[in-house]
Amino acid sequence: MSIKTRAMEILDEANIKYEVLTYEAEVFKSGHDVCQKLGVKETDMFKTLAVKGHSGEYYILVLSISKELDFKKAAKVVGEKSLSFVPLNDIEEVTGYIRGGVTLVGLKNDHKVIVNNEMKSLDVVNISAGTLGACLKLKTDELISVVKPEFHDIEK
Repeated sequence: MSIKTRAMEILDEANIKYEVLTYEAEVFKSGHDVCQKLGVKETDMFKTLAVKGHSGEYYILVLSISKELDFKKAAKVVGEKSLSFVPLNDIEEVTGYIRGGVTLVGLKNDHKVIVNNEMKSLDVVNISAGTLGACLKLKTDELISVVKPEFHDIEK
């Protein structure tokens, strides 16, 4: 598979090295399925979730496949009364990426990005490449230097 996504272009422009990991996918697969196909630990693969606050603002929340989002903690972190997932039909409009390909690099809009604290303890992480069937493996500190997210405890 020869692909170049917006996320990869941004990383290239920043001179950040990454490895592209590909897997067969015609439709969205769960993060668990992707980890199994790639032989990657669920603690090292991060999912990117698009949520909408009670105020109407959108937020991007990132945590490992092995963790579950705590909506109450996340809402408190962003100063919202409540949060809900962005409807599937709106994912691409909100993020610029299709379902299953949402990544924290190169979002369509300048949404606040909150990453679960667990990422800071890892030297290398795996994230979506911005399309189905591909992930990016890169150094955590280099990813952080490009995205500049906030870190908080947002897991159950």
